Amino acid sequence: MHRSAAKTFFAALCAISLTGALSACSILSPEISPVATDPAAPKDTSVADSSSSFRPVMATGEPGAALRVLESYYVRDADITQALDDAKALINTTVAVGYADVLEEFPNIADQFLALDCSIPLEDRSPQVDNPAEPLVACDVDGMRKYLLAPTEIGSSSLTSVQTVNRDGYWAITLEFTDDGAQALKAVTSRLTNFPEARSPLADSPDADLAWLGLSSESAFKQLAIVGNALVLSAPQVMSPIPDGVIDISGSFTEESAEELAELLSD
Repeated sequence: MHRSAAKTFFAALCAISLTGALSACSILSPEISPVATDPAAPKDTSVADSSSSFRPVMATGEPGAALRVLESYYVRDADITQALDDAKALINTTVAVGYADVLEEFPNIADQFLALDCSIPLEDRSPQVDNPAEPLVACDVDGMRKYLLAPTEIGSSSLTSVQTVNRDGYWAITLEFTDDGAQALKAVTSRLTNFPEARSPLADSPDADLAWLGLSSESAFKQLAIVGNALVLSAPQVMSPIPDGVIDISGSFTEESAEELAELLSD
């Protein structure tokens, strides 16, 4: 895995639009561009063995393991136990807004999320098992954020093409999906688009005791995580349905960083 490319990817993406474009957080301003029908000088990358998959985000928070963080806050075991119970209840309440069925089938996902420690080096972490039929707790590529992800909606075999293209001096990466992948992409982006603007219960609570969790005050339910090797490469927000199975990734890419990202997506 090319960590530099993954970092570029994570920094560049913000939102998925109706055009099939990913809104790029460039150094100037967010930008949404349509997918070119005849891209200039495309460079194809084989995706026969791609491990990239797509999962909806159920929750996201600060990277540290809850117990280790709480031990720096509290001395008494009873306080730590109570804080862990409160944190678990908050996460379950948040997840239940959009994924009550997942929570019912996998009641221990909050415990797994709280236990995950993304602040330690990647090589020192326990390997994460990426079972597409089950939720996944995962770190981002920089270890700066951790995610609680729903079961896989679009598998790696659905990605058929990765191209780097230069459009008027700006480098971009275009992803294309199989027919089944395109249908799955349309379905999941339509569902995420129609999620209510739910907020984490923490956002409206005057009690700041759980602020250490770092749960986003805005709903994470409109995010679709792109996962590779059990790491979150990016979690862009879905702005509208993607109807045609083509996603355009644009941003502040150089030719080199775009090619590195394309290779990462193809690994």
